[in-house]
Amino acid sequence: MDKKTDLSVQVGKRIRALRQEQGITVERLAEAADISVQYMSEIERGKKNMTIPILKNMVEALHTSADYLLFGTTELDPACDIVSRRLAELIPVERDMVARCLLAMTRILEDLGLERE
Repeated sequence: MDKKTDLSVQVGKRIRALRQEQGITVERLAEAADISVQYMSEIERGKKNMTIPILKNMVEALHTSADYLLFGTTELDPACDIVSRRLAELIPVERDMVARCLLAMTRILEDLGLERE
């Protein structure tokens, strides 16, 4: 398998895994990406590549980063990545409440004057 094909397969696997983790159907993700269900299925199997606008739509629909889809990594600390994924699962009002709590907690940590590494 050449590098281009291997990359397509790995990206497809990551897309499928995220879609399934989030309980999104192939049909719904295809609609969000503005592509056909057949094309979506072929991307997940590594048979087809996607354009940059489709990649952008996938990133938004799956609440992830292009880094993660393309390379399997993010620039974020793993804990931040986990929190980000969990936040994406919440409804907007819940997400807002959690964000306010996190901001309040960071202010408390700053007020305590804890040294950062």
